[in-house]
Amino acid sequence: MVVRAPVTRDPCTAPAAPASDCISTTTGIGFYVPAQEKGSVGAGQDVEIAIYNAAGQRIKTLVSGELEAGHHQVIWDGRTEHGAIAASGIYFCRLTVGERAATRSMVMVR
Repeated sequence: MVVRAPVTRDPCTAPAAPASDCISTTTGIGFYVPAQEKGSVGAGQDVEIAIYNAAGQRIKTLVSGELEAGHHQVIWDGRTEHGAIAASGIYFCRLTVGERAATRSMVMVR
């Protein structure tokens, strides 16, 4: 299982980026889902990606279900499950694939 979090797309470095769009308000989270069994191409696994606040409370579930094997990316827009904008602070992104899990920290600055 490979986790790369956080990966933030910087619109300022994109070719012909407009000057008013130089602060990204989303975070892209790239990850890899391995095949469930060796040799079974495309066989997926149960995947969950959730965002937790510093108190350990789940504030957003980005993915919950089976995904095919391969590279994937999801976007967190900085909002909670209820649509509220998350406050500045430290957050944790937890990726669970099958019975394996990895957690990475993120910093939200508003």
